Amino acid sequence: MFLRRSRCLTAWKELWTLLSAQAGQFILYFLFSIVLAMAIGMMVVMIMIVTCCFCCMMLLPYVGTVVLLPVFMFKRCYSLYFLAQFGREYDVFPPAAPPAAPPAAPPAAPPAAPPVPATPPTM
Repeated sequence: MFLRRSRCLTAWKELWTLLSAQAGQFILYFLFSIVLAMAIGMMVVMIMIVTCCFCCMMLLPYVGTVVLLPVFMFKRCYSLYFLAQFGREYDVFPPAAPPAAPPAAPPAAPPAAPPVPATPPTM
């Protein structure tokens, strides 16, 4: 819907077409996302149990969100990267830009003329 700016029913039809063509991969995706959610939950609970300080800090909503932000972003982006494997039309992320060429070196300055020796004053 987002990439093509299409209506909801059109997007569901597109998903159904993709789902019916790649049913095995979608089943594995859903099973793995369940395993991932359980692993992330267990990891967070274990960290909270091991470090009581972390447990108390997680009760503050802002601190808890900032600490767990990488986990939340991974869970959200995982599905987008999964869909990207089915072709460019499903890839939401733009391709990485090639690295910029290094700036050209400035032209070399002409060599300075040697200093003229001072002549002694004549009397």
